[in-house]
Amino acid sequence: MEKRRTRTANPCDGCSLRRVRCRMQGNPPCLECQKHSVECTFLRVPRKRGPKGPRPCTSEKVAHYQNEIRQSQSLGSISQELVSPVVDNESGQMPLRLYIEYLDKFRESLTCVWPILNVEDLKSRLVHNPLGDQSAWALAGAVCATVIAQLRLSQIRLAKQDTATTDLSSVAESFARHAQRLRDQFIYREDFSTESLLTAFFLHIYFTITGRIRTAILYLHETIAQLHLQDLHLTETLANLADDQKELVLRIYWLVFVSEK
Repeated sequence: MEKRRTRTANPCDGCSLRRVRCRMQGNPPCLECQKHSVECTFLRVPRKRGPKGPRPCTSEKVAHYQNEIRQSQSLGSISQELVSPVVDNESGQMPLRLYIEYLDKFRESLTCVWPILNVEDLKSRLVHNPLGDQSAWALAGAVCATVIAQLRLSQIRLAKQDTATTDLSSVAESFARHAQRLRDQFIYREDFSTESLLTAFFLHIYFTITGRIRTAILYLHETIAQLHLQDLHLTETLANLADDQKELVLRIYWLVFVSEK
């Protein structure tokens, strides 16, 4: 009597590879292996049946998506902090902590681009003279506005699927506007100082990045005019400066020269 052909629960290696039904007549070899004259083996470790759980790449995607949600929530809270309530309604000035934050970002990321600012000295002036040093506050505001625009912080997405952005662009504008108001208060046109010159230069950079070219050109012309009014283009002036001040003036001169071209 012919033995009954049964389908094994765990197919042999050959049938599993070929994805065909593995039929046995008792002990190995199976009918398919006999038919093809190959060795019938069971070396492959059977996989667990049922749901296998997410693949590694799927788990990574889920974790990445969760991180994006957490970041969007934190950025959302930051953006809520950065809107108009943080601005002093009377003076239009941003909180000191924001000035310090963006001056630190300048030192970390943009000093190599514009090596013309002593960040620690400027921060010290803001901290120790929060009201009277208007030229320092004007320069800091121009620099902070430039940092946000140059590093494109205003284009941080809350999430990939979200088209909204944070309110940092309005923060940058507040920095710039306050710098402009402060300059008018201390009659900057009569203030022939490095701070006044650098404030005009960084306002030029800010308005260039934000696409307001005519305003940017006016500030560039003002920067050039201040260079000439202070005779910083003359070798005789440089000869009378200390080495560190001379190096700073030369850096400013060449950056303005490149910007003009």
